[in-house]
Amino acid sequence: MTVNRPSRGETFEAELIAGERGGLWVTAVHDKRGGRYTLRAVLAVGWRIIAANAAERALLEEHGFDLRG
Repeated sequence: MTVNRPSRGETFEAELIAGERGGLWVTAVHDKRGGRYTLRAVLAVGWRIIAANAAERALLEEHGFDLRG
């Protein structure tokens, strides 16, 4: 999926992963560093999902995230 991080003016590609305990994780490489973060945490600090493919949208909806608004 494509993610925007407004605080740093970055837009980058990230991978959405379903965790073993039911949470969603974002794996991303930005600023030449990689990291794995919970989706709820990155959304809470202002990251925004700009684009997601059909499988990612289905996973988000399955976990209660609404991309329409």
